[in-house]
Amino acid sequence: HYQFPKKSNGQAARLPKEMTPELAYFIGFFLGDGGLKDTRRTLKRHGRREYKLVVGDYSLEFTIKIQTLFKELFGIKPPVRFERAAKGCHYYYVNPTSKTVFLFLTKVIGLGEGKHEKVVPKIIRSAPLEIQKWFLRGYFDAEGSIYKKYKRNMRIISVHAKDHRLLEQVQEMLSPTFGLESSRLYREKR
Repeated sequence: HYQFPKKSNGQAARLPKEMTPELAYFIGFFLGDGGLKDTRRTLKRHGRREYKLVVGDYSLEFTIKIQTLFKELFGIKPPVRFERAAKGCHYYYVNPTSKTVFLFLTKVIGLGEGKHEKVVPKIIRSAPLEIQKWFLRGYFDAEGSIYKKYKRNMRIISVHAKDHRLLEQVQEMLSPTFGLESSRLYREKR
């Protein structure tokens, strides 16, 4: 059991008491398009820990969806912000600072801070298939795509990640969860 602060930055956070489809979706999306600041690094650099998280997308629609979901799950509604990523293109994100939510995501859910190898949290891998489906849905909304190969008239489902182990775990979840067999894992040249 962990002792969570009652308030963080003047806002009282509420924590989910059980794994729900909404929380699993958030974790999946967050694993794809989110991150937790490295508190050890901020302590070293600024003399204090910063409990910041960021999650965003090039789609304003998805970012608003995550903002709404964050409010439903944790009782905090962070503002949507944006940065110009390229001419005519914006990157939208929410960047809440909440020690309570940060500790929940690291200590209970098992997400890592800073630059680390991303993996599917054990709490998701051992969850019922319905929860795993919602996790995969969130992850695919963040990192997945479907396209059609015209020569063979077939649809290709693709998912991207820097971390090979994460792709292996997603591949392992697809077969029993959706009955999909993955053909291969390969690195994209970037």
